[in-house]
Amino acid sequence: MQRLNNLFYGWFIVIACFLILFCLHGVIINTFGVFVKPVCESMGWGRDTFSLALGIGALAMAFGAPLVGRMIDLFGAPKTMLVGCLSSGVGMAILSKATNIWHFYFLFIFVGFGLSAATIIPVSVVIANWFNQKRGTAMGAAFMGTSVGGMIMNPVNTLLVQKYGW
Repeated sequence: MQRLNNLFYGWFIVIACFLILFCLHGVIINTFGVFVKPVCESMGWGRDTFSLALGIGALAMAFGAPLVGRMIDLFGAPKTMLVGCLSSGVGMAILSKATNIWHFYFLFIFVGFGLSAATIIPVSVVIANWFNQKRGTAMGAAFMGTSVGGMIMNPVNTLLVQKYGW
């Protein structure tokens, strides 16, 4: 068992997983609603048309899950998470320049796969690999990042959209 100043190193892994879930799942998924009205008004789309992008991203997460599991088996969870983080980050950065609805649909496939590769599945594997005791507590603490990310970033993103636009 690795320890740092009498604290089990696995808890630092939990903090890292919390931050990943906060930044990716909590911000991208949980704050989508903040962007619906301003993007639709700006682009002239219906809310249903735009919201379909999130549904497409969710399907990409679901259908990407078996591939993510295979990637974890082949390359390990940390490398898979890196690919997922990069995919999500690049996808979101490109989304800021999107001009057509099909761009959003295509990029949310990319982002959805990235979320699948960086969040729920690999975080579960990483936590399970570090903890035999207190595994449930560790997973619960890490997965709080999804909700805390949405709770904190919804008002932050709302203020940012109001001040700078989407």
